Amino acid sequence: MRETGGTEDGSGEEVELAYGSAAAARRDAVPQLEHGLLVRTRAQVAPGAWLRIRLGLAEERVELHLAGEVRWTTPLAAGALAAVALRPASHRDRVQLDLLFQRRTAGAAPEPLAPGDAGEAGPLTAALFAPDPLLRAGLAEALEALGRQGGRPVVVAAAADPTALVRALSAAPPGLAVLDCDALGAAAAPLLAAIRGHAGCALLPVVLLAGDGASDAEDAHAVVLAKPVDLRRFGELAAALLGAGGPCQRCDAPGAPAA
Repeated sequence: MRETGGTEDGSGEEVELAYGSAAAARRDAVPQLEHGLLVRTRAQVAPGAWLRIRLGLAEERVELHLAGEVRWTTPLAAGALAAVALRPASHRDRVQLDLLFQRRTAGAAPEPLAPGDAGEAGPLTAALFAPDPLLRAGLAEALEALGRQGGRPVVVAAAADPTALVRALSAAPPGLAVLDCDALGAAAAPLLAAIRGHAGCALLPVVLLAGDGASDAEDAHAVVLAKPVDLRRFGELAAALLGAGGPCQRCDAPGAPAA
């Protein structure tokens, strides 16, 4: 259980919660709340109070800035123990919290179809831009593994360049885009803006891969994943964002390099 600093008074001061990993944070979870944590504070807070929360996960290299509503408290000799319901400010933050608390994301991503409906609706496209062949192959295999979950088929389209990536998203109903920001450099933000301006992609979930775990291209519907990429975590994230399983099929967008 994490203890806050000495300046929190329940009136908007930021509470910093630093965990070694998501698994460590889950030990403080409040089962009755969707995204709830037990927080030890040196200030006396009352139910209904709001706190600003900075939640850090060292192993995952994730930092979230959230609002938290105090649901109940237990007074201590110095301060209180509070159950705090975390409130995500964006779809991106909700996805991160759902992964932290091991819950399924419900948001912009489509819901899985009933068996037999997948063929009628056609596949979703997971467009992938990662020039490194080993990284590209690993990401594609992780996406293909989602097919074992059943539901709507997903086509993994490996694009050779940004233009091909945008073109791939128009080939089938878009479900997800994955961008290697290190390879794109300063072009990452303009590319994401171009994707957002494409038909049907304004709310498209996007995974941004970045060596330092941060990217200027990040927006409310994009999630940054630090490199080197943990493929298991990438698979969990992709599953949450896609909201669709089914037999993933692999194809190459026009001009895509061989994996």
